Amino acid sequence: MASPATSFSHDPSTNRDWITDSGATTSMTPHREWIRNMTPCRVAVNIASGEVIHAVGRGEVWFRPTI
Repeated sequence: MASPATSFSHDPSTNRDWITDSGATTSMTPHREWIRNMTPCRVAVNIASGEVIHAVGRGEVWFRPTI
């Protein structure tokens, strides 16, 4: 999970969509409430702008896809 203050420039509470990337090994969300079995961790993540942000936790997200 990334800190919403650093990972998104918009208000994350208004976006409830999850865009999947079938080639990704991990994904990030600013929605802590979506994560089950979260354990704290601090992992550096390089983003497209060249900035480094930090994940603050790791866990599982269960969802029902709409196709």
